[in-house]
Amino acid sequence: MSRAKVYLDEDVNTIIADMLRYQGYQALCVTDVGRKGLSDAEQLAFAVQNHMVLLTHNRRDYQRLAVEYFDQGLDHDGMIRATQTASKVLATRLLNILVCFSAEEIRNQVYYI
Repeated sequence: MSRAKVYLDEDVNTIIADMLRYQGYQALCVTDVGRKGLSDAEQLAFAVQNHMVLLTHNRRDYQRLAVEYFDQGLDHDGMIRATQTASKVLATRLLNILVCFSAEEIRNQVYYI
């Protein structure tokens, strides 16, 4: 079983990626790969192409995308939609998921933290 890699949507503080990297996880921010300003669908497609879990604060739009993927029989590598909270709290919640579940177990799942 492999560890999940995380792709942070542009609404997530980039310090979360640093916290994940410190714990040994692969993490990318939209700014790391020059994708700032692209649509949510494009961000999710990038995460899928790179086998990464997408982390976002944007619940409404990514809920719609999760339903579209499900209805069309498309796979994604997981979506984690987080409430706006302190970075340390968010990182702890996220790490709880990443420690408990492998990349394979997170695949096609949607988590709310």
